[in-house]
Amino acid sequence: MHWKMDIDPLGNIFLSALGAAIPAFYLFWALAIKRMKGHWAAINPEGLMYLAIGIGVIFLVTVMARVLGKNLVAAKAEEGKIHFH
Repeated sequence: MHWKMDIDPLGNIFLSALGAAIPAFYLFWALAIKRMKGHWAAINPEGLMYLAIGIGVIFLVTVMARVLGKNLVAAKAEEGKIHFH
């Protein structure tokens, strides 16, 4: 099986590079403009807020996929397309 790495998740190489650079831009801003110490720039509340939002989105997508998946399986079973033995 051949695996191909997706280096262009946003469909445009420049948008993908910009999206990947956002954390680096934030760190440079926090260190150079805000004059934060390095360890605080890495774990400050704003960074943790973005981390919490990301985890929340992942959790929401996972829960919705499970709920919708169960509903889809139930609907297909009612139609007789899935047989449980």
